[in-house]
Amino acid sequence: MKTFWLLPNAPCAEMAPELWAPPRLTEIVDRLTGLVAENEKNARLFLKSIKSTRVLQTYPIRLLNEHSEPADIKELIKEIEKEGEWGLISDQGLPSLADPGENVVQTLIKHGYKIKAVGAGSSIIHALLVTGFPAERFTFHGYLPKDDPELSLSLKKLERDCQGGMTQIAIERPYENVKLIQTASKALKDTTTMAVVLDIGSDQEEVCIQTIANWKKSQDLSRFQKRPAVFLFS
Repeated sequence: MKTFWLLPNAPCAEMAPELWAPPRLTEIVDRLTGLVAENEKNARLFLKSIKSTRVLQTYPIRLLNEHSEPADIKELIKEIEKEGEWGLISDQGLPSLADPGENVVQTLIKHGYKIKAVGAGSSIIHALLVTGFPAERFTFHGYLPKDDPELSLSLKKLERDCQGGMTQIAIERPYENVKLIQTASKALKDTTTMAVVLDIGSDQEEVCIQTIANWKKSQDLSRFQKRPAVFLFS
């Protein structure tokens, strides 16, 4: 039975490998036929950071990202099935969790592959831990709609789903952070709590937790702009 590996990557570029890379990660990566990744440059940085013994410039890398069409994925599956074992990484954290991967995994399972995951940190779980929000029951929504009124409606639904102690988690494109904060401040009840966790895993990591009533009083939101963030609601 062939094996397909789901591999961790650093939550942020400057995080030391010993903080996120399991001891056997380099050994596994070095024996693979190739890697599936979102971005070739970041994949080679990943290989360099774990001190791969393979020649970095010639290590086979195939792309899977938001631009991949069904036909691209079909060709990717064909190549994976040709020979050896392949692995999948995302730009940050864990593949398939807030990043591409589940469609390839589902297909390979149907084709008789054994899927093995090498565990490590996820920015989603990290944010849940550092905010102290209820972790027994939570839902991750990925990206919310970009524009109103869909965004406001989605936020109101998240707020309703918080009832009973279920934490709601979402992510946003860094350049849209301020827009999401402003929209949430208008759409949600004053008593709802929203947390924003910025630059997870870096020395600049920042955790901001306030009720919507207090978010409304925030005059300068510029520090939230263009920084990777996870949003939590409770």
